[in-house]
Parts: sequence; C-alpha cells; structure tokens
Amino acid sequence: MPYRIRFTIKKPSRAKRGAKYAYGQVRFGQLFVGQGPNIVRPHRPDEATVFATYEEAAAALAHWMAYDNRANWDRMWIKNPMIERVHE
Repeated sequence: MPYRIRFTIKKPSRAKRGAKYAYGQVRFGQLFVGQGPNIVRPHRPDEATVFATYEEAAAALAHWMAYDNRANWDRMWIKNPMIERVHE
C-alpha cells in the first residue's frame, strides 16, 4: 500500500514576522520531492509524492528534515510530520 507524508505548517506570529496575514495561521501540507530549489512545496498538496513503501517515505522525510534546517521552510515552521497510508 502506498504512503504519503503529512505535516502541519505554522507561520510565525505577527510580532515575529510583521505580516498581518500570517498571524497564527496553521494549515496542512504534504511532502513533495522534486528537483531544484523548491524541493518541498507544502502549499501544493495536490503534488504530494506517493512512496511505494514505508521505508522509502521514512528515508525521504529524514533526509528532508536534516537538509532543510529542521524544516524551517520559507519562514514557515513544519511541525508534526507523520507518514500515512494512501487509500485509493
């Protein structure tokens, strides 16, 4: 059964970032493994990568978390990563 990686995206508070629209915003995303500077696109859940095995999903998540400075992506914090089964 295929697997996908899901996580919570938390933007910094208004005091930390200074943007009105970012205050306390929490939304969900999925891991997209791609090429180039935008390896992970949590704002595009429709492009989430589906992994054939749990081990492949775990390896991708571990590599991404180590590579991306503890998941600080585009001034948003990625929290609560989990690997879920894809029911087709």
